[in-house]
Amino acid sequence: MLDKIAQLAPLIDLIGFDMEQLVLQAGIPAGGTVIFVKKKDVDEATIEAILKKNENKEMLALIVRALQKADSLQKKMKLSHYNFTKFYLKLGVPPEVSLSFSRNDEGNF
Repeated sequence: MLDKIAQLAPLIDLIGFDMEQLVLQAGIPAGGTVIFVKKKDVDEATIEAILKKNENKEMLALIVRALQKADSLQKKMKLSHYNFTKFYLKLGVPPEVSLSFSRNDEGNF
């Protein structure tokens, strides 16, 4: 499964995200987490065109939709002294998306 996701990295780059890390959880059941970093904003029309051109890649559509929802959420959040840094996508049914915020250096309380 992680191999299939890793193969999607060039397409995910096109929608503005860098697939920074793949993490394998070796347990029962085994699992995986993909860590994404937002690199740039890409307009909706471009994203939809990429998805249409690759409509046979169901995993791409699932990942992109999850990233879009998480990105929309993080844009609405204002956390004093913290900046958004990464998305964590835990693979599973249902997939789980987490947002990571890091304290900025200007955090004078």
